[in-house]
Amino acid sequence: MKRILAAMLIISMTAGMTLQNVKASDEEVYYSESQIESIAQNYTENESLFEKCLCSDEGIAYWKMMHKINADHAFTWALDISSKMIEEYPDKKRYAEILSCLISMQTGNVVEQVSEQSRFDHLKDTEDITWNAMEIANELVGKTGVIGSINDIVGKIFDGTSTVIKSKEIAKYYETIFQDYAESTMFLDAIVSYSENSELKEVAGELKKASDSLLEKRLECLADISEEVAEYEAKIFYENLGVELLKQSDVYNTDDSVKFFADEAIKITENFSDAKLAFNVMIYAGNLAAGTNNTYNRYQEMKVVADISDALLKASEAVEVPNDTTADEVNALNEKCYYYKSLIVNHARGEYLVHQLLMKDAEGVSSFRWLQEYFSGNGMKTDEWYDSQIEVLVKCYNAINNIFQVEEVHDTIEVSDYLKSYDQLKELLAMQPVDYWQFPDSESYMVDDFYVEWKNNIFSMKNEGASYVTLYGTALGDSMTEAEQALTENGWVTYTESESGHSYLTLIEEELYYVELDADENGNLKDWYLNNWPEGEGIAKALENLTGEKTDQEDSWKSAYLNYIETNTQIEDPEKGTHREIYKLLDLNGDGLPELYINFGSTAGGDAILSYFNGEIVEQKMYNYGFRYIEGANLFRDFGGHMDEYYDKIYTLENGNFVLLYSGEYGAEDNSKVEYGAEDNSKVEYGDDGMPVYRYFWENEEVSSEEYERKLNEVYDTEKEVKIFQDAQYDSEKGRYVGNGLCDYQEIIEAIEETSVLN
Repeated sequence: MKRILAAMLIISMTAGMTLQNVKASDEEVYYSESQIESIAQNYTENESLFEKCLCSDEGIAYWKMMHKINADHAFTWALDISSKMIEEYPDKKRYAEILSCLISMQTGNVVEQVSEQSRFDHLKDTEDITWNAMEIANELVGKTGVIGSINDIVGKIFDGTSTVIKSKEIAKYYETIFQDYAESTMFLDAIVSYSENSELKEVAGELKKASDSLLEKRLECLADISEEVAEYEAKIFYENLGVELLKQSDVYNTDDSVKFFADEAIKITENFSDAKLAFNVMIYAGNLAAGTNNTYNRYQEMKVVADISDALLKASEAVEVPNDTTADEVNALNEKCYYYKSLIVNHARGEYLVHQLLMKDAEGVSSFRWLQEYFSGNGMKTDEWYDSQIEVLVKCYNAINNIFQVEEVHDTIEVSDYLKSYDQLKELLAMQPVDYWQFPDSESYMVDDFYVEWKNNIFSMKNEGASYVTLYGTALGDSMTEAEQALTENGWVTYTESESGHSYLTLIEEELYYVELDADENGNLKDWYLNNWPEGEGIAKALENLTGEKTDQEDSWKSAYLNYIETNTQIEDPEKGTHREIYKLLDLNGDGLPELYINFGSTAGGDAILSYFNGEIVEQKMYNYGFRYIEGANLFRDFGGHMDEYYDKIYTLENGNFVLLYSGEYGAEDNSKVEYGAEDNSKVEYGDDGMPVYRYFWENEEVSSEEYERKLNEVYDTEKEVKIFQDAQYDSEKGRYVGNGLCDYQEIIEAIEETSVLN
């Protein structure tokens, strides 16, 4: 039989009821509008099957029998009195033990599910994980009624601080405990809300405290588990996160129901610390069955199972399914199917109890006149009947799963439609946060190995696995010839060529874009990378190809710079004709068009870096002598300040704009208190070294001096930076620095006139 039949047998031969995931499907939670319509249609096509086989007692023997017995008040009274006389009537301890068996097997099912197919299996390595505990809970549990209590418990344990999960194997343990908590709590809530048995309701309500306490203890334990857990294992879960943790809680010592629950669960879980053992070997053992050793005991257990089924049915009926094509409709159908799955396993347990009555308590069956008449009239043998019941339940189970099996998780997304609105892809594709791969402290997201990352109006994308994300209609796996043709037809020009692939450039609304295609061994598109901040040699030549003509940039940048110099220069000595400024040509972003550095010769004038783009000069002012840069990285730094107030600003040059990527500042808390030359500067706090105590801030967040240096060097390697006046010598005759490409007024004019587009 299929896996569900094995699950049915577990339920039947033990006291456990395996409640399924709160989401009816283990697939992605995102669906397109057309897929939501398909899901609704699938549900409608199977709704009559569920109503007939799960929600009606006509085809469920134990349920119909209990309803008929309950209608006969005199007979019910006699059975209950008889049960009490032979001490087979449930008390608080018995209810707690029965529920303990059900929830213990539920936990076993969750552990097995995570072992076989985890939410985190698709992650390549630990670098992909940036979730914290609360994010995992919200991702897994969604909009169920228990998410509020989960968030409260997580906030309590971690005191509201972010708890980064650094290993996908550790993340699986969080997945297990949150899923287990959600399922057990929803199960108990259904009993508390809809059960007709006041004693059972009371015990279920008390056990919700056990569920809360167990989650707290599990979170505390997980916080201490080593990050070096090599692989998720059921054995590790039971040894470290099992129900025995409840013994450490106050509620275990103060609430009898919780104690009964925990003690029974510990006995059960001692028999299966391995998921395979629990779900294969113990199918045949039957030694977890609680109280099925005589007719009256089976009757009382069937009575409890029937009451729970009534409660689950009412819970299902209380779910309102909106008649619209939205995520709310899918959520409602998920919740409704959750109760259907619970009914399936509940019915399997109930029918098994009927089977045991017929097989082992033949002498007692005469007491249940309806049951005797039912089987004498249908002409079926007990085993044949039981197999047919399980077959129907399996059919329902498969139908529920198939409701959510749509062909695609996502509609096709044409990425060229989102070059100006790339941030919308996050919500559109239900992308998850990941560690940055291009820009530190950026917004970075991923789904199905399609990545988008952005910061300060620049972005990068790469597609390494999402075939539904197309580039001008080309999907991963299509031929490189088709991909290249699609690009050229849409105005892209070749930038570089290699054996493994090509790169291209284009201008869209005067903004430059870059894309790189990689081929597999069969000549098909393996992956691609795209950004709106191209850099490297030959950009200007590629731009020339884009416009179809040799632009005037070769000369226009020269005249623009010369005009700026003439307009902004200051004559220092009219007789000698000397000027105050110092100049240098350099190529910051590798596009072939040089940038112009200027030092205006005074603190007030400071430094400036000029760039030429689309016929205009853009300028970035900086502190005097503050400019330094990293060759080939398209990064430069403005370093400046005085009188105990200093700063660092890291820039890049993108599409004709100087973009501030990061900033930091440091200094005395109130430098205005410093009175230089005064005998008493006691208003300022000084360190042991006699220097003022500085406070450091990176991106407006206070950090230590060590942390400041670390964060600065994460985004800008100060060891690699080039200082404009590095290796230059001061010429006393000229009254300025010379060498290292530094020019005076006349020299920079000559340099500009003689320089072609840089290669």
